[in-house]
Amino acid sequence: MKKTLLLLITALLLISTQTKAYTIDGTVLLSGQTDHSGVPVIFTEIAPGSAIDTVYTDASGYFSFTPAGNATYDIWYRKNGYEVIQIANDQYFSANTNLGTITLRIGLDGDISGTLTAGTYVIGDNINVPSGQSLTIEPGVTLMFKQGEQ
Repeated sequence: MKKTLLLLITALLLISTQTKAYTIDGTVLLSGQTDHSGVPVIFTEIAPGSAIDTVYTDASGYFSFTPAGNATYDIWYRKNGYEVIQIANDQYFSANTNLGTITLRIGLDGDISGTLTAGTYVIGDNINVPSGQSLTIEPGVTLMFKQGEQ
């Protein structure tokens, strides 16, 4: 009787500590593009661990991530030449979640030179025109600064 009870309690504990598999998915589009593949979606686990996982979008911009268990994540969309967006900040996930659709706009940061042609550009961090180089901004260029940035 005691062995049966012990086995039953052990089985219940194992079942209660297992997490059900779930996915976090969404779509990331690249402004002005028809192929949205290769956008890194970075999942930085905040708790209970500190793992960093990266998945990539397919041609339609879709991505899907299956975490190892319930966790709190920061989630970033990053693609060279485009703005960087943090979609989740210390967000807890334990069930299927769709993050919706985000469009990354063309972004600028770091050293830049050459010519900006008509279009909208998002200024990421600091931009700098290196000494001895030039930057021409043509008519029709709109520069957008992220809220709270200087």
